[in-house]
Amino acid sequence: MKRLVRDILTPFSAADGPGSRIFPVAALLAALYILTFSLQDYDTFWHLAYGRAMIETGTFINHEIFSYTAQGKNLGSHSQLAQVLLYLLWVAGGANLLLAFKLAVVAVVFGLIVLTARLGGVGATGGATLALAVLVVGMGRVVERPEIFSILLQALLLWLLFRARSAGYPHRWLWALPLLMVLWDYLHGALYGLAVLCAFLGAEGVRQLVLPRLGFSAPTRPEGDGGIVRLLGWGGATLGAMLVHPNGLLNYWAFWRVGQASHEYQMYGEFMPPHSEQFYPYWVFLVCALALIVLCLRHVDLTALAVMVPFLYLSLTYNRAVMAFALAAVPATAQAMARLWRWGERFRRREMAALVLAVALLGGALIYKQFYVIGSHRFGTGINDEIFPIGSIRFVQEQKLSGNMYNMDAFGGYLAFMAGPERKIFNYNQPGVFTALFDYQHNPEKRPQWQINYAFLGIPEEIPMFEADGFVPVYWEPGCALFVRDSAANARLIETFRIRYFRPRHRDAELLAFGKDARTAEPYLREVATYLAYRRDPRIAQAFARLLDESPAVKDDRHRVALLVPAMRYNSDVAALQAAYGQALFRLGEPGRAEPLFREVLAAAPDNFAARIGLGYILYDRGDFAAAQEQFTALAEAHPEAADAHYARGLAAMRLCQREQARSGFEKFLELAPASPYAAKAKAFLASLATGCGS
Repeated sequence: MKRLVRDILTPFSAADGPGSRIFPVAALLAALYILTFSLQDYDTFWHLAYGRAMIETGTFINHEIFSYTAQGKNLGSHSQLAQVLLYLLWVAGGANLLLAFKLAVVAVVFGLIVLTARLGGVGATGGATLALAVLVVGMGRVVERPEIFSILLQALLLWLLFRARSAGYPHRWLWALPLLMVLWDYLHGALYGLAVLCAFLGAEGVRQLVLPRLGFSAPTRPEGDGGIVRLLGWGGATLGAMLVHPNGLLNYWAFWRVGQASHEYQMYGEFMPPHSEQFYPYWVFLVCALALIVLCLRHVDLTALAVMVPFLYLSLTYNRAVMAFALAAVPATAQAMARLWRWGERFRRREMAALVLAVALLGGALIYKQFYVIGSHRFGTGINDEIFPIGSIRFVQEQKLSGNMYNMDAFGGYLAFMAGPERKIFNYNQPGVFTALFDYQHNPEKRPQWQINYAFLGIPEEIPMFEADGFVPVYWEPGCALFVRDSAANARLIETFRIRYFRPRHRDAELLAFGKDARTAEPYLREVATYLAYRRDPRIAQAFARLLDESPAVKDDRHRVALLVPAMRYNSDVAALQAAYGQALFRLGEPGRAEPLFREVLAAAPDNFAARIGLGYILYDRGDFAAAQEQFTALAEAHPEAADAHYARGLAAMRLCQREQARSGFEKFLELAPASPYAAKAKAFLASLATGCGS
């Protein structure tokens, strides 16, 4: 173990050229930045739900427990241990701890790729460049789900095998193989590991035992045939352990079943070829890696090629294998890069040229992250609330909807975790287990058997289907529309919450137009308030606060407060909403409740007009004219074109008998708002200031 740690921590040599110490750190930081995005994988919550269930029951669960359409079916699960570990992380720190764990895995994988590349003859800068490229390729796969353990263990296995080969296959490097592979079986199913191990064992056997007997030159083996014998012995023991442990054969039967039902799985995105723009980095990496390998083919050994080829096929067939291919390509690509480096010995500035190329790749990766990645992979933390039915399930639970639900397959995991097992889901994106969706969508005559009462819809094509079946929308959020059956049992709910106009994708101008139009304003305000009552949305909340001041549908401040109270449930930190609530309370004669709201707003947003002027008038009415003047003066400085700020400044200064400041305030007010209803009062105050302090 000491030798293993020493080998990992061996410092990069000076031969790596300029930047060999700085660039790997910069590349690692870039990789961590690129892979920092909010939790956005639909499957994560499915695994969390099963992790929680297994902890609560104290046993591994391998059958379906969260639906009413596939209850009791065998899942062929191979991720139970990972599901438990991920749920424990969630309990300890929620989505952000899962993100921190993912980034820790990324850092380890980055280091393992660099070490594997160095075994192929590449220096620190080249290894870090290759590691960054691999992680950019796998950006969509490096997410908080059991697959992350496969990414970690594949990187570890590749390094372990090639490191053991470089040392002549001593026992100290090989004993970990059975433990690693059995652990992998419980974390995510070691299918990729099995492919790597079999390819490596087969290629090494051919390279070291078969080819020399056919007259081809043999690799240097100071230890004779002992090394390859040890490798094959440990490899055989590993394969045996993978087959005999309790989860072994079940794992590989599950993978076989997926292969047999490939036509069903190919309906799902990750089982399709990598054709979308999300996979541009994969195609760039594929072309560059294969070009390098072909160019230097004579200097890339058989084993490195054998490890890569199965994953090349898988990645071209299923886009979920792009990260596995990028990892498997590291040994062969590194050997080709090393040979290309040696060819460049006659170029005097090759070190600087290589560093410039590496820095260009780093910059390109950062630019790609910033400007070209799809929205869900933008930099961020927490949960991506644009894609999950966060508000919809809260609405269902609070309104106590009953009966069977329908849900888009991608929502199954989130609904199972947030509402299960009490509320049973309809579908989850595991087509070998869940088969009701196809019947429901393509055989309308079969729909009555499911007795659906409410539906979580996530794709536009589902909406007309449910509208035709007599469903109406009662809640609408960015990633989901909640529809309920138009029935006598739901009549009161529909009357109260039916959505006619509001869509969360409305731009601010559209929001204001609907809210100001006398024909739509009243239901629209109610729909927006309901939307905000069940989820956070600062943009909509800010526009809603403005609407409450400008819409003709707002009857008075009591009506305004009735709309604000539910909207603030998840949006109480939105300054505009807090200020609007405080203003309404103040006008209703409740300054004691309004003042802390204004102060909280100003602590976060000192330039907020409504909060500043509201607090100033509370102080003014209390008789604290000096404190009121301080608020009004700050307001006028922050908003010099706001007439009301200057009027208020004049009032406070007049009360303090500061005639010049009061005159300045009223004169500025009249300049900015000569037609204001308060213009006559301002002129009267100015006249009184000519003979005294005013009144």
